[in-house]
Amino acid sequence: SPATRKWKKGARSGVHISTSNWLPTASAHRSTVARGITVSACFDHWHALPLTVLADRLGTCQLFLGHDSGISHLAAACGVPCLLLFGPTDPAIWAPPQSTVQVLRAPVGDLKLLTLAEVQEAVLARLR
Repeated sequence: SPATRKWKKGARSGVHISTSNWLPTASAHRSTVARGITVSACFDHWHALPLTVLADRLGTCQLFLGHDSGISHLAAACGVPCLLLFGPTDPAIWAPPQSTVQVLRAPVGDLKLLTLAEVQEAVLARLR
């Protein structure tokens, strides 16, 4: 899809926020990875970890970039600064309530309209 291609390109050319980046996935996302999203050498791929292990690892992060998902809630609960991308779901209802969470909402609720440049700018602003 065009959105997948845009974010794959962003992952290759994007903002590297530390010497170690990681890509957590769950079984529901396994098919997405199999459809051509290559986990490159810049990622430590955390796949289907037990929640306690994932929480421990999240606690070491400088920033979590995610979307409306359970892992985003876990990262926020661990005190990790979060930048969360929201499309059609309402962040007033579904975003984690922690003060360390910033929401970047896609125009008219369509994630395809959220540009890579907007996300990169927001990430860099969070890291300053």
